[in-house]
Amino acid sequence: METEIRFEVEREVPGDEDWWGELIIRGDVDPGEPAKLSGHPDTWHPGDPGYSDILAVLIEIDGVERRWTGRLTSYEKECIQEQLQEQLKQDAEDNFDPPDDYDDYGPDSGWMDYIN
Repeated sequence: METEIRFEVEREVPGDEDWWGELIIRGDVDPGEPAKLSGHPDTWHPGDPGYSDILAVLIEIDGVERRWTGRLTSYEKECIQEQLQEQLKQDAEDNFDPPDDYDDYGPDSGWMDYIN
């Protein structure tokens, strides 16, 4: 699933002020699957950790997105991959469309009145 984040980088420029910029990172993210360790042992399976791939690194200059020609450090790549995973989770929460009867069973729905 594709997602996008904004990521700040800072670079030292010899003989000048340090440069910093905000990059636009587009990535392909798979959230993985948790391990199944319940039920009969024949149905158990290990979890899949998922992955995050960086598809594009862009920078916006004068309102136009252009390919960034700089290099990311391994630490920056690791941070970006973690942020892509978090953004995927946030996208899923933002796009959650509850079923029509979702509120019928909440604490204010009155269903507890039938138990007492």
